[in-house]
Amino acid sequence: MRNRLSVIASGFRFWTAVIMLTLRFLGCLRNMVQPLCQTREESAKPALRSARVGRPSENRNRALPRRDSALRAINTRLARTTLAALALLTFAALPAAGQPSAADTMQAYRTVEGWIRAWDVPAEAQLLDPPETTAACVTLRLSGRVMGRATATTAGQSLWEAARRAWQEAASNLPVERDALRQENLRALAPQLMIDVQLAGPMTPITAGSLQEAAQNVSPGKQGVAVRAGERIEAVFPGFMLSTNMTPGDGLIAALGMLGLPPQDLAVLKRDAGLILYRFDVQHVAQAAPGEPPIFLTRGGRTVKTRQITPRTLRDFGDQLAANLVRRQWPGEEPFGLLGTYQPWLDEFEDAAPANAADQALAALALARWAQVSRNREDMHEASVAAAQWVLQKLADVGEGETSPNEDAVASSLMAMAYLTFLNPNQTAPNQGAPASAAPPQNGAANPPVVEAIRVNAVAMAARAHNNEGLAEDANNRIRALFQNTPPAQLPSLMPWLGWAELALLDDEERVPSAIALREFRDLVEEHQLSLLDVSSSGDEDLAGGIVFTSGGAALPTWQSIRPLIFLATMLGDERLTSPDERAAHLVRLLEGLRFVQQLTVDEAECHMFANPDRALGGVRLALWDQRQPVDSTALALLLVAESLESVEKMTGASR
Repeated sequence: MRNRLSVIASGFRFWTAVIMLTLRFLGCLRNMVQPLCQTREESAKPALRSARVGRPSENRNRALPRRDSALRAINTRLARTTLAALALLTFAALPAAGQPSAADTMQAYRTVEGWIRAWDVPAEAQLLDPPETTAACVTLRLSGRVMGRATATTAGQSLWEAARRAWQEAASNLPVERDALRQENLRALAPQLMIDVQLAGPMTPITAGSLQEAAQNVSPGKQGVAVRAGERIEAVFPGFMLSTNMTPGDGLIAALGMLGLPPQDLAVLKRDAGLILYRFDVQHVAQAAPGEPPIFLTRGGRTVKTRQITPRTLRDFGDQLAANLVRRQWPGEEPFGLLGTYQPWLDEFEDAAPANAADQALAALALARWAQVSRNREDMHEASVAAAQWVLQKLADVGEGETSPNEDAVASSLMAMAYLTFLNPNQTAPNQGAPASAAPPQNGAANPPVVEAIRVNAVAMAARAHNNEGLAEDANNRIRALFQNTPPAQLPSLMPWLGWAELALLDDEERVPSAIALREFRDLVEEHQLSLLDVSSSGDEDLAGGIVFTSGGAALPTWQSIRPLIFLATMLGDERLTSPDERAAHLVRLLEGLRFVQQLTVDEAECHMFANPDRALGGVRLALWDQRQPVDSTALALLLVAESLESVEKMTGASR
């Protein structure tokens, strides 16, 4: 009977995923059609007004777009699909077999919250664990800093035990004077504490020949790990691993350490200690900020929905990315430019060192492009121009003993692109021109393909900006060679640079020589892009939209998805590469990719686990489970948003 119910539930979950994918497609289409209709309707209003007062207008006889009928058709499809999905969604809302339910988890959280706010956790054991709970972890934070954290595995009372131990630890660590008023002051401080509760479901034994193989069987950031030796068991929860940037392998080693066992050969540990390894799923509830209501988290954050992505939210997202780059400015008087990789779990920059020249030049290019697409928003436009120019000035200021960016093919090419962006006729920044330091390097013969692609884009941009036929011919020859010598499977690694170089040499109406290759590139990327159907069975909806260029099942999408997505965004706005009847399908795939990039970006939900939320906010992580924030991941994401907005503007005629 249980097997039959399991099969039925699996079927319901599958078809629910199908329906949700359809809803997502129609919802995305509606989000983009509505601005199109609104923009065209607004543009037609002056014509109508002039016609009413008897003034001539060239638009007088132009029919208004059929906005109502278009939206009505989409709304009808949404309504019908929603009605068909209602019954299935009931089953989809049920917890996975054997997991604590969301309702029970929230009720248990509220009990713990009541204890903490009253600053009185019962001394007697409380059977608080929801059904199917095997372990619990409670973390108490003040201003992003952990004041108390405890894990417990006692059957039936693990949540009470973890809460009491975390409370006792917090009482010792909170910054309150140890005097007669201490308890009163602790109670007054209790409302400011952020409460984080994780409940483990059933533990599944891991069959593996080594600790490394065992770690590969754990979903990073989503599942916890546990180790049993005899009657003793220690668990490491995913929320803890995320907040300390630990991998599942690190978690297994930590659990072994808590049992007093060394991370030696797994066969020896099994033989000598009777070791058993486990993985487990969790229900995770936490406050994103003091005083905020608790929210359910997946991999430490909230799952971004594709339907949330609109031109307005993309602008907000881009502003957030740009602000994160600006916050990286070197705090001292030295001309070091931007700081490097930020480690939010430590609130430190890696090695307290500046970013390398290539990454800083990429940030300058991204900020310059953001200034372009923000030209109708004066404050953001001017701030982005100033930030880009500040970075370029710091790069040009080469101190004694420093290596000039001109000696690096990538850095000098990216600097050239940033300067040339300011030469764009649509750019309102001062026409300062490209200095000698931005001249494209001449050492391309020995460059690896990706470096050559970056270099040739700088050459192509310079050729166009300065109407230099010699540079244009050189760039064209190198572009043709790259397309000819690069296997199709490796073409994504050269994007967006090679695609941009091709388009930079062409007028808007000219045929794209590599159109077939670029279309095949897009097909390849979309083929390897995770859809909702790909991930729904495992509950990994937060991975949807990411790109995985591997046939292995263990690989998961990371920040490397951003590079090919940038040129997919460019292609969407070019009718030579995306015809009008193709746009809807490719738009949905691009929106899924943007959704994944937003998932990679730290927002208010992820900030709950970091000591300095303001600094972490808007940084793009290497992966959903790797909290490191390098400069290039955030800069590339900003380029993606800029290209996406520009293409949407071309499709809809909307003004940014």
